[in-house]
Amino acid sequence: MTMPGQPSARSGHRTERGARLAGVVLIVCSLFSAAGVAAAGGQAKVSASLARASCSSSELREVTSTNLASYGPGALVKMTVSITNISSATCSITVGPTSPSFVVTNSRGSEIWNNCFADDRPGACAMYLAVRSLKPRTAFTETFTWDQKIGVARVPVGVYQLTVRADGISTSQAVKFVIAASAPRTLTLTQAASGHRYSLRVGDRLVVKFSGPSSYSWTLPVSSNQAVLLRRSGSSGSTTTGTFVATAQGTSRVTAIDNPKCYPQCASPSRLFTATVAVTG
Repeated sequence: MTMPGQPSARSGHRTERGARLAGVVLIVCSLFSAAGVAAAGGQAKVSASLARASCSSSELREVTSTNLASYGPGALVKMTVSITNISSATCSITVGPTSPSFVVTNSRGSEIWNNCFADDRPGACAMYLAVRSLKPRTAFTETFTWDQKIGVARVPVGVYQLTVRADGISTSQAVKFVIAASAPRTLTLTQAASGHRYSLRVGDRLVVKFSGPSSYSWTLPVSSNQAVLLRRSGSSGSTTTGTFVATAQGTSRVTAIDNPKCYPQCASPSRLFTATVAVTG
């Protein structure tokens, strides 16, 4: 018989069982807590690992280009960006519909086309990015084409600019190109053209090609008015070239100097090339 104030055997059993259950709960909670800490630490390590694996701007070289400097009516404008890992270690970049993004603006700076346009009309890019691994000295390349249209209407003639932006990478230099009223022509000049005057229309191209003895070296051909005659590429040396595109009405002079490599020891004279180019609409 149980005396008043004394716990019964059954209540004692319940108390003992409750204590055991409390201990189990405490152990389980402790395990979950430890697991949570471990998981958090693991996640931090993974995040840190991913952060270390991401390419920095200094490890990448981004080059933007169009396949031509000028285009005739309705010609497809082919635009390309190349992102190269110039470091000695593998790293990663994020790519997707918004990275890299291609944007074309007109001479007033207004956006008229981007790679998310649907049927040549403004559209929304899908918002997702994927990790792309880049080995040392390898490149990721993306290309888009544009038919010079907004909806069903072709954009007017003029100078346009392509800008490409990639996630986590400094914006590359913008590239200018011309849409002309007619198919552009190319005028090629050699040293014999020095001292003469030439006429081009907006959208036309000018190519200079110089050569000479190995004892001389040409400087890079330059335009005195880049707003009228824009140099797209060029080289210097015993053989040199320069490619220009007429971008606006006006006048510009193209010059280059052929210097003796032995100067000043041999005191041989330098030779100057100069040609005047008038650009009409």
